[in-house]
Amino acid sequence: MRKPVKCFIVEGVDRDVRFIKEMTSTFFRGKFESLVICLPAAQNIYMLYEKMKRDSFETDLIELIREDIAEAREALDGITRQSIDEVYLFFDFDIHQNNLTGTQNPLAVLRTMVDFFDNETENGKLYISYPMVEAIYDYREGLCEPYTLCWYPLERINEYKKVSGKDNPHASRHFLRYDEWCMAIAIFGLRVMCLFDVDEIDYSFFSNRITVETIFDRQKELMENKKSIFVLSAFPEFLLDYFRCDFWTKHVNRRKKKYDHCPKVMHQ
Repeated sequence: MRKPVKCFIVEGVDRDVRFIKEMTSTFFRGKFESLVICLPAAQNIYMLYEKMKRDSFETDLIELIREDIAEAREALDGITRQSIDEVYLFFDFDIHQNNLTGTQNPLAVLRTMVDFFDNETENGKLYISYPMVEAIYDYREGLCEPYTLCWYPLERINEYKKVSGKDNPHASRHFLRYDEWCMAIAIFGLRVMCLFDVDEIDYSFFSNRITVETIFDRQKELMENKKSIFVLSAFPEFLLDYFRCDFWTKHVNRRKKKYDHCPKVMHQ
């Protein structure tokens, strides 16, 4: 009997695949009797939307990627759609590269994708990095503020990849160490306190109030009212969703924000 398959679909072929492999190697190895595969979609979320829209969202995502992407075909060799029990998608917000045709609103498109990809055992579950995948290493050791800005201006979003890596010791390293992931997860817990404007947070609040949908709604509000986006990685969000309460208790172990200069005060 074949092992069930957990499938991770990512935007890019290189760095995105690498982060998923490093994350699953750190946290999944030895825990599941499952095969974990990573498929590059080789397109952003808006390009994927255009393809799915043409078929009225009736084509299965796995089969669409299998048909289009050679690397995905190779990874899926011998694997049927029925053997895949969980599907997760990791894409960038990346609104400046939306590739949409006509006058479509990219925020409305992204909300459609969030609503459609809302269950890992059905269509798949979508996680979004704001503004892009580099947010995973955009943190200062022991501080909740990133190397860039917590509230990053939309007008400079096309510079984020370069700016987030400047003088950042995490930027060029592989995330192979457990302690690096622990720091990223702990800081995620502090950051969502700012995003949701609360003074403390526990697992109950996280599991009931902080979802892909509510994060998107808060980000949309910031974009429309403050012309900025809050830097937040999808990877810690996924891990906390997946492993739940005990994982939260172990890894979100910082209760007070710590910073050199609080970007929230500067942003107000």
